[in-house]
Amino acid sequence: MLEPENQKPWYRQLWPWILIAIPGSSVIGGVVMIYLAITGSDHLVKDSYYKDGMAINRQLDRDILATKLGVEASIEFDVMEGVIFVILRGVDEYGLVAELFHPTDSARDLKSTLFRENGEKGMFQGSFGAPLDGRWYLELRDLDNEWRLRGRVILPATGAVVIKPTAV
Repeated sequence: MLEPENQKPWYRQLWPWILIAIPGSSVIGGVVMIYLAITGSDHLVKDSYYKDGMAINRQLDRDILATKLGVEASIEFDVMEGVIFVILRGVDEYGLVAELFHPTDSARDLKSTLFRENGEKGMFQGSFGAPLDGRWYLELRDLDNEWRLRGRVILPATGAVVIKPTAV
Protein backbone atom coordinates (compact mmCIF):
# COMPACT_ATOMS: atom_id res chain seq x y z
CA MET A 1 0.00 0.00 0.00
CA LEU A 2 1.32 3.36 -0.97
CA GLU A 3 1.46 6.19 1.52
CA PRO A 4 1.21 9.79 0.47
CA GLU A 5 4.49 11.63 0.70
CA ASN A 6 3.19 14.56 2.75
CA GLN A 7 1.29 12.62 5.45
CA LYS A 8 2.57 13.30 9.00
CA PRO A 9 3.12 10.58 11.62
CA TRP A 10 0.20 9.98 14.05
CA TYR A 11 1.80 11.88 16.94
CA ARG A 12 1.95 15.01 14.81
CA GLN A 13 -1.79 14.90 14.07
CA LEU A 14 -4.32 16.88 16.16
CA TRP A 15 -7.15 14.31 16.45
CA PRO A 16 -5.27 11.51 18.25
CA TRP A 17 -4.26 13.98 20.99
CA ILE A 18 -7.83 15.21 21.37
CA LEU A 19 -9.02 11.62 21.72
CA ILE A 20 -6.28 10.88 24.29
CA ALA A 21 -7.05 14.08 26.25
CA ILE A 22 -10.64 13.08 27.07
CA PRO A 23 -9.85 9.94 29.13
CA GLY A 24 -6.59 11.54 30.30
CA SER A 25 -8.45 14.44 31.90
CA SER A 26 -10.75 11.95 33.64
CA VAL A 27 -7.74 10.16 35.12
CA ILE A 28 -6.23 13.45 36.33
CA GLY A 29 -9.59 14.50 37.83
CA GLY A 30 -9.88 11.15 39.61
CA VAL A 31 -6.39 11.47 41.08
CA VAL A 32 -7.21 14.97 42.35
CA MET A 33 -10.47 13.72 43.95
CA ILE A 34 -8.65 10.83 45.66
CA TYR A 35 -6.06 13.27 47.02
CA LEU A 36 -8.78 15.58 48.37
CA ALA A 37 -10.65 12.66 49.94
CA ILE A 38 -7.52 11.42 51.71
CA THR A 39 -6.20 14.77 52.93
CA GLY A 40 -9.52 16.51 53.68
CA SER A 41 -11.13 16.28 57.11
CA ASP A 42 -14.60 14.94 57.84
CA HIS A 43 -15.33 17.16 60.82
CA LEU A 44 -18.97 17.67 59.84
CA VAL A 45 -19.73 13.98 60.34
CA LYS A 46 -19.82 12.89 63.99
CA ASP A 47 -18.80 9.42 65.05
CA SER A 48 -21.33 9.50 67.86
CA TYR A 49 -24.38 10.26 65.73
CA TYR A 50 -26.45 7.58 67.49
CA LYS A 51 -25.71 9.04 70.93
CA ASP A 52 -26.44 12.51 69.57
CA GLY A 53 -29.78 11.29 68.25
CA MET A 54 -30.65 9.73 71.60
CA ALA A 55 -29.74 12.95 73.41
CA ILE A 56 -32.02 15.11 71.28
CA ASN A 57 -34.92 14.74 73.70
CA ARG A 58 -32.78 16.23 76.47
CA GLN A 59 -31.90 19.09 74.13
CA LEU A 60 -35.58 19.72 73.36
CA ASP A 61 -36.36 19.98 77.07
CA ARG A 62 -34.19 23.10 77.21
CA ASP A 63 -36.18 24.67 74.35
CA ILE A 64 -39.47 23.79 76.07
CA LEU A 65 -38.30 25.37 79.33
CA ALA A 66 -37.29 28.57 77.49
CA THR A 67 -40.80 28.71 76.00
CA LYS A 68 -42.44 28.17 79.41
CA LEU A 69 -40.28 30.87 81.01
CA GLY A 70 -40.98 33.32 78.17
CA VAL A 71 -37.29 33.94 77.54
CA GLU A 72 -36.50 36.36 74.72
CA ALA A 73 -33.27 38.09 73.76
CA SER A 74 -32.43 41.17 71.73
CA ILE A 75 -28.84 40.91 70.50
CA GLU A 76 -26.49 43.43 68.94
CA PHE A 77 -22.96 42.82 67.68
CA ASP A 78 -19.86 44.96 67.33
CA VAL A 79 -18.50 42.92 64.44
CA MET A 80 -15.14 44.66 64.26
CA GLU A 81 -14.29 43.99 67.92
CA GLY A 82 -16.19 40.70 68.21
CA VAL A 83 -18.34 41.98 71.07
CA ILE A 84 -21.91 40.84 71.77
CA PHE A 85 -24.55 42.85 73.67
CA VAL A 86 -27.70 41.06 74.92
CA ILE A 87 -30.91 42.38 76.45
CA LEU A 88 -32.65 39.40 78.05
CA ARG A 89 -36.33 39.29 79.01
CA GLY A 90 -38.29 36.65 80.89
CA VAL A 91 -35.67 35.45 83.40
CA ASP A 92 -33.18 36.96 85.84
CA GLU A 93 -29.71 35.57 85.24
CA TYR A 94 -26.24 36.60 86.41
CA GLY A 95 -24.49 35.27 83.35
CA LEU A 96 -25.07 33.69 79.95
CA VAL A 97 -23.15 31.59 77.46
CA ALA A 98 -23.26 32.57 73.79
CA GLU A 99 -21.98 30.27 71.08
CA LEU A 100 -21.63 30.99 67.38
CA PHE A 101 -21.45 27.91 65.17
CA HIS A 102 -20.14 28.25 61.64
CA PRO A 103 -22.33 26.26 59.21
CA THR A 104 -19.46 24.57 57.38
CA ASP A 105 -16.24 24.94 59.39
CA SER A 106 -16.29 23.82 63.03
CA ALA A 107 -12.78 25.23 63.49
CA ARG A 108 -14.34 28.72 63.29
CA ASP A 109 -16.91 28.10 66.08
CA LEU A 110 -16.78 30.70 68.86
CA LYS A 111 -17.88 30.74 72.50
CA SER A 112 -18.20 33.57 75.00
CA THR A 113 -19.40 33.90 78.58
CA LEU A 114 -21.51 37.02 79.03
CA PHE A 115 -21.84 38.90 82.30
CA ARG A 116 -24.15 41.66 83.43
CA GLU A 117 -23.25 44.98 81.91
CA ASN A 118 -22.52 47.39 84.80
CA GLY A 119 -24.52 45.09 87.08
CA GLU A 120 -27.79 45.98 85.34
CA LYS A 121 -30.53 43.36 85.35
CA GLY A 122 -31.17 41.83 81.93
CA MET A 123 -28.23 43.51 80.12
CA PHE A 124 -25.22 41.39 79.24
CA GLN A 125 -21.96 41.85 77.37
CA GLY A 126 -19.20 39.50 76.25
CA SER A 127 -16.45 39.16 73.67
CA PHE A 128 -15.63 36.44 71.16
CA GLY A 129 -12.13 37.86 70.72
CA ALA A 130 -12.29 37.92 66.92
CA PRO A 131 -14.02 39.99 64.24
CA LEU A 132 -17.39 38.55 63.19
CA ASP A 133 -18.58 38.21 59.62
CA GLY A 134 -20.79 35.86 57.65
CA ARG A 135 -23.59 33.42 58.42
CA TRP A 136 -23.71 31.84 61.90
CA TYR A 137 -25.95 29.67 64.05
CA LEU A 138 -26.36 31.29 67.47
CA GLU A 139 -27.10 29.54 70.76
CA LEU A 140 -27.71 31.55 73.92
CA ARG A 141 -28.15 29.72 77.24
CA ASP A 142 -27.95 30.19 80.97
CA LEU A 143 -24.83 29.22 82.93
CA ASP A 144 -26.56 26.14 84.37
CA ASN A 145 -27.54 24.95 80.87
CA GLU A 146 -31.22 24.62 81.82
CA TRP A 147 -32.73 26.62 78.92
CA ARG A 148 -31.51 27.83 75.55
CA LEU A 149 -32.42 30.11 72.66
CA ARG A 150 -31.33 29.28 69.13
CA GLY A 151 -31.33 31.23 65.91
CA ARG A 152 -29.49 32.19 62.75
CA VAL A 153 -27.69 35.45 62.20
CA ILE A 154 -25.91 37.02 59.24
CA LEU A 155 -23.20 39.46 60.29
CA PRO A 156 -22.81 42.34 60.04
CA ALA A 157 -26.46 42.71 61.05
CA THR A 158 -28.37 45.95 60.67
CA GLY A 159 -29.90 46.62 64.05
CA ALA A 160 -30.77 44.20 66.82
CA VAL A 161 -31.41 40.50 66.24
CA VAL A 162 -34.35 39.16 68.25
CA ILE A 163 -34.15 35.52 69.31
CA LYS A 164 -37.21 33.73 70.69
CA PRO A 165 -37.63 30.13 71.80
CA THR A 166 -37.93 27.70 68.90
CA ALA A 167 -41.34 26.13 68.46
CA VAL A 168 -41.32 22.55 69.64
